[in-house]
Amino acid sequence: MDPETGDIATTGGNRSITEISFTPTSKDVATINTNPGSFSEIEIFSAASLEPMWKSVINSNFFSSHEIASLEKFSFERAGMEIEVRVWFPPNFDPEKKYPLLLDVHGGPHSSFFDAFYPIHQVRAGAGYVVVAPNPRGSSTYGAASIEAVHRDWGGEDFQDVMHAME
Repeated sequence: MDPETGDIATTGGNRSITEISFTPTSKDVATINTNPGSFSEIEIFSAASLEPMWKSVINSNFFSSHEIASLEKFSFERAGMEIEVRVWFPPNFDPEKKYPLLLDVHGGPHSSFFDAFYPIHQVRAGAGYVVVAPNPRGSSTYGAASIEAVHRDWGGEDFQDVMHAME
């Protein structure tokens, strides 16, 4: 964020930044981030340009010998709320073939799935399953109204969101 203008810039892409640290002069920033196809890596950026200057390769041995599942996201509106769903596909997914499907409902209910590397989703998709991972109402990504929507209705509208995601 530019302190003078208030403009906000992002590094872009499907990634979740889990840790962030600035140099004493705030000219560079180090992050620990993950994306759907790679477990956490350390990346250093120029704070001014957001251009990456260095990235760790901690997991390169694993990824050189393991195919990674792909992720697609979609959303739908149901009962006044937009619901986001992540679908993990097996490596080399062929839409002409049939695959077993697993539904992963996160705990909480105030939790959520992000654009991150989920080992369990990778393992399941790597075993040939399509994995559906919805963020129904009650998930922590939609704000207070969503969180409160499941109070006194847990297993009601949130269950319907999950069933709609499966459809």
